[in-house]
Amino acid sequence: MLATRGSARTVVATACRQGSQRPARTRRFPMHRALSDEREAVNPHSQQEHEANERRRQEAVEQNGGEEPEDFVGLNDWRWTLNWDEITPNIWCGACPRVPRDVETIKERTGCTAILCLQSHACFEALGIDHPRIRAKGGDVGVKVVHVPIRDFDHGNQAEMIPEAVRVLSLLLKTGHKVYVHCTAGINRATLTVLSYLTFVEGRSLDESYDFIKKKRPQAHPYLDCWWTARSRFLQGRSEEIESKSRELYEQRINSCEPGTTGEDWFKAETLLIQDTYKNKWEVDRSLAEAWTANTKDVEEMYQNELEQTRLEANTLKQELNVVLRDAWVELQRKERLETEMKSVNKQMSAMKSAFEVLHSNLSRSCETMGSEEEASAEEASVPEDRPPRTGGGDSFA
Repeated sequence: MLATRGSARTVVATACRQGSQRPARTRRFPMHRALSDEREAVNPHSQQEHEANERRRQEAVEQNGGEEPEDFVGLNDWRWTLNWDEITPNIWCGACPRVPRDVETIKERTGCTAILCLQSHACFEALGIDHPRIRAKGGDVGVKVVHVPIRDFDHGNQAEMIPEAVRVLSLLLKTGHKVYVHCTAGINRATLTVLSYLTFVEGRSLDESYDFIKKKRPQAHPYLDCWWTARSRFLQGRSEEIESKSRELYEQRINSCEPGTTGEDWFKAETLLIQDTYKNKWEVDRSLAEAWTANTKDVEEMYQNELEQTRLEANTLKQELNVVLRDAWVELQRKERLETEMKSVNKQMSAMKSAFEVLHSNLSRSCETMGSEEEASAEEASVPEDRPPRTGGGDSFA
């Protein structure tokens, strides 16, 4: 934060309440850590840093209802200092490390094993920060330095990038890190990221999270309009999901006789959907993290296992295909045999038909012959019996 001139007691007390900068002549900063000497209070590196300090002063005045707190008259003399506050046992929020040794100081004093930097490249330039050297120092002392660039005072950019910062913070925490979250002064972007993590990932209410952070770090000034914008973007096009989940929550509340309103059910349904979104993101990030942290041998072994698994699956498919082909071949042969048998039967049927026709013809002729013979026999049988017998020789009529 920034600080102003005044009595030592007033300045120190004020600085303890207000944040990451302190007056140049104050020797100690008891709320965060003991400072060795006044050289740790750094004058603005550039006009841009000075203007940013002035803007933070103006925002602090706005937070105080438009009036400067009496302890902060003349805030244009604020200075940067490295300071922090513990928000949760695994999340610390503070000012930026400006030089590599600050990384070592942060690790020694807070125990953090990861630093989430939210400064933009414009911030690095304005403060004269050599970020690659800071990141390299982190590697030397066992601190992972992760950079999510977010522009200072830019509400649109903060609304866009805060979900990504929350995603990285969640990844670092889930992989066992204690995380130091910082922007430049630890007032806007850093506290907004922590606020969004508590609400989007852990599912806490906005009011509860805001009050909790303000209690831990009084100078915190997260842009809540950015929070609302980011939240609404998570929910775009998901009205059916929200309605279904809200109805489910309503029925649970009614069945258990719990107090509440349908509006609260709807808001809770939205919160649960956002939590589910981050759970899905975690599945993706965990896979990436495992790939990044694996050494070459592990990667090779992993791919060999996957290759072997693929081969087994291919062999299984090959065997199944062979069975299908064999069954198809058997079926084809059976069909061909049936067709051959049908042709043979058809031939036999044709031959039998021809034989039957010949037999029928023969029978017809036989019947006709037999009929003729019967007729002849009948005619012979019809000759009269009183016909005189014939005589032979001289026995002729006289």
